[in-house]
Amino acid sequence: MEVVISVLRDENASNKERMDAATWLADRGFGKPTVNAAAQAPGIGDFTIVIGDHDARGNPINDMPRD
Repeated sequence: MEVVISVLRDENASNKERMDAATWLADRGFGKPTVNAAAQAPGIGDFTIVIGDHDARGNPINDMPRD
């Protein structure tokens, strides 16, 4: 663990080496992140935006006269 901390603190180490050291320490301190399979299910969180000039009841949103 001392070696990993020294890499993390080494300003001459590459950013990748320092990030790998930080990840290694975080995984051991907090545990590796879990994957929530339900969050990756198709259709979860998908939505559609419809842009129009009528509200959900079909009423015009603006009162501008139509030709």
